[in-house]
Amino acid sequence: MLRQLIRDNPLGIPTTAMPSKTYPLIQSTHIPFLLDVSDEDDETELGVLRGHLSRHNPQIKAMMDTLQAEPDTTTTGVLEQGVTVLFNSPVHHYVTPRLYTETDPSSGKVVPTWNYAAAQAYRRARVFYDAKSDESAAFLSRQIDDCSGTRSAPSWGTRAPTAAYSADSEEDCSAWPSRPCF
Repeated sequence: MLRQLIRDNPLGIPTTAMPSKTYPLIQSTHIPFLLDVSDEDDETELGVLRGHLSRHNPQIKAMMDTLQAEPDTTTTGVLEQGVTVLFNSPVHHYVTPRLYTETDPSSGKVVPTWNYAAAQAYRRARVFYDAKSDESAAFLSRQIDDCSGTRSAPSWGTRAPTAAYSADSEEDCSAWPSRPCF
């Protein structure tokens, strides 16, 4: 059930608390995630979340600072600090106290509440931050390929993408933002 909620609502909010002299301690960013599960029949398998932050994002800069400050993490890219990722369903609403008294008058529960569906993932993250690394290039390539396959048409507008957004373009697009996943 939680896996499906994440897959149906892939725009997650990774939240970190990374000590940095340059960037805020606590940061959050909205990014799309992909969930990899090796055995869909195994209900206990947590799976692996994959996401991508732009190098210009202050949150990833703080993560890279943290990795470079910890000698044991520079080769593995695994943060010692945990990362929390929140996923929310777009469907939610207020529940009035009258609902309780109308549906079960004997319950005595007469407090307001909010009806929602959400998933929270907490793990240590592996960061692929070395732009010259084959492993980083492979991760980013897989991420873009997998994200590109999740939609049949681009969602950045109603017109076809310009040559600058085309993968076949000979124009230098290195300064342009990465192709969106969704």
